[in-house]
Amino acid sequence: MLEFISYLRNLDVRLAADGERLRVDAPKGTLTAELRSQITDRKAELLAFLRDQASSASSGPSPIPRRVSKDPAHLSFAQERLWFLGQLEPGSAVYNISRASRLTGQLNVAALEASLTEILRRHEILRSQIHIIDGRPMQLTASVPEFKLDFADLHSLTGAELDDEIRRQIRA
Repeated sequence: MLEFISYLRNLDVRLAADGERLRVDAPKGTLTAELRSQITDRKAELLAFLRDQASSASSGPSPIPRRVSKDPAHLSFAQERLWFLGQLEPGSAVYNISRASRLTGQLNVAALEASLTEILRRHEILRSQIHIIDGRPMQLTASVPEFKLDFADLHSLTGAELDDEIRRQIRA
């Protein structure tokens, strides 16, 4: 059921329970005859799911369902806004957030790379790219890359040389 609900949400189909009536709101052209049939066939199941969601809403937010489809996804309004601003000023780093950290002690590079790879696997938004499809910006999700750290060993530098090299690499 969650896969079907997730599929409908990816299509921007909104469902609501109104007593024994299932209300369906979808963008024009989304509800094909086949999709209408699937919704009708699963009406009781969908209503039960929506009631369960409504009753559990008071106990806290429900988890965001994982997107099942690998098809291009519509952008949220916030994503469209940032995409539009990026079109107005290409290459701008205004919305980039960067951070530098100084690590001391032994670093288990393999463990850090594995941890970052797992974060990329679990959060597809970190692997998403925006492409124009049929004249509209759409999100495409890349496969999970093997994350490899690019690091520099600066042990041979000291004092001002070290500080200058760190600043140079941060700017780069």
